[in-house]
Amino acid sequence: MASKKNMGKVGAILFAAGLPLGLFAGGTAFADEIDNTSTADAYVDQWTDVSTDQDAHANTGDNDAMSGVWGENWTEQDADASASEGNISAEDADDAIAGNAGGTNDQTSSSTNDGTSAATISTGPASATNTAATTVAQDNSGGASSTQGVTQDDIDGASLYNSSAAYLTVTQGASVGTSQSAHANTGGNGAYSGVGGYNGTGQYANAAASGGNIDGYDAAGATAGNTGGSNTQSSTSANTGNSTASVTTGAATSSNSSTTSVSQTNSGGASSSQTVDQSDIDD
Repeated sequence: MASKKNMGKVGAILFAAGLPLGLFAGGTAFADEIDNTSTADAYVDQWTDVSTDQDAHANTGDNDAMSGVWGENWTEQDADASASEGNISAEDADDAIAGNAGGTNDQTSSSTNDGTSAATISTGPASATNTAATTVAQDNSGGASSTQGVTQDDIDGASLYNSSAAYLTVTQGASVGTSQSAHANTGGNGAYSGVGGYNGTGQYANAAASGGNIDGYDAAGATAGNTGGSNTQSSTSANTGNSTASVTTGAATSSNSSTTSVSQTNSGGASSSQTVDQSDIDD
């Protein structure tokens, strides 16, 4: 058995070391066991989510140019230069002259269509550019540390359980998404040009001669005759069309640029340090 002097000494040591003084019962007995436990726990969670969506358009439009020319001409003529009748009827028709001469018919028809059509679409230079820069940086330093020190001197009839634990959990995550779209002069441009012409001519002429008969009991030396007239018809139709459709697009440039940088750094950790100094422990 230890003396009261030694018991006081042990109690002072345990108090200085942070150990429970319940080792003693009534100040005169020793505890059978000393349980000293130290635990350190550190948890670090880092997460980054970056999303970039870009869209650029230049001269992509549904441009539409239309031009049209239409002409229609219609001419109708009717002429009658005919000669009829002119008959001679007599009892004495000696040396009679009977005859019909058709007249002169001159017709001229001229139709002209002249059309010029132009449709033009012109777009200037187009440039579509997307630039995306994403930087993600994660840094964790430090950790969990557990330090324990126990010093026992001249303790009889006791046992010591000393436990120290340190835990460190680090979770780092980075997610980067970039979506880009650029269009330049992709357009549906359309140019339409058309020319149409129609000419129609109808002519009718009559220069006939009819009749001119001689009827008599005495027609010695009589002359009868018909002479047809003159009929001249002229028809001229002309269509002239000039159609031009043009689509011109300037220089087109489409560019996408994306730069992504992700940096993750973790330093530190878990540390457990335990010191036990026992001197002159019996049993």
